[in-house]
Amino acid sequence: MATALGITSGRHTDILDPRLNIRGVIPFYPANGLSINRGFGGRPDLVDPVLMIGDDSPPCLIFHGTHDGIVRPAVASRLEEFYAENSTVPCALLWMDYASHGSDLYTHGYYNQVFLYYMERFMHQHR
Repeated sequence: MATALGITSGRHTDILDPRLNIRGVIPFYPANGLSINRGFGGRPDLVDPVLMIGDDSPPCLIFHGTHDGIVRPAVASRLEEFYAENSTVPCALLWMDYASHGSDLYTHGYYNQVFLYYMERFMHQHR
């Protein structure tokens, strides 16, 4: 999220290459702002990328499990809310009922198959 939003916002050109063309972003259980809880610092908008969301942000498709024990589901909700409040760009949040963190690792699993369906369509739409 930090890289995609940093590039599209035009910020941090000292560390991010503005020549990259970001057409969309698909965060899997985004961990925005969580590095602070682990004692890591950094530039506030790189630590919590929602601070860079604006009309220049790329379209977004979020994947998150309702039973994620590592990244609280509220983090994904906050990301979607910031898109709705600060951008005219679409952002969709796909909740996977009872899924935990890493539920996409089993390629043939239920959660991954459903998400792949939506992810392929998102990528086709924003190519």
